[in-house]
Amino acid sequence: MIRTIIAQKYARGLFAVGKEEGRYEEFGEELKRVGAFLTASPEVLSALESPIYPPDLKMEIVEEVIKGLGVDEEVARFLRLLVEKKRIQYIQA
Repeated sequence: MIRTIIAQKYARGLFAVGKEEGRYEEFGEELKRVGAFLTASPEVLSALESPIYPPDLKMEIVEEVIKGLGVDEEVARFLRLLVEKKRIQYIQA
C-alpha cells in the first residue's frame, strides 16, 4: 500500500509535466518500456536498488539504460530523480 502511494506521488509529477506538454501518453509508454526492461533484467534493477553500490555507479547504470532505450529527456530526468531519491524500484509499481 505505501509502495503504491509513493509511486503515485512520483508519477503524478511526471504526468503533470506530460499533460502540460501534451505528451503524457508518450511518457507512460516510455515508463512501460523502462519497467519491462528492468523486469527482464533483474540484475540491473538489483544493482540500482542495492545499498552496496555507490550512488555515482547507480547513476552511470541508469544513464546507460536511458541511452540504450532512447528515453525522452523528461522521462530521463524522472529516472535520475528516482535513482537519486532511492526510489527506482517504484518504476514497476
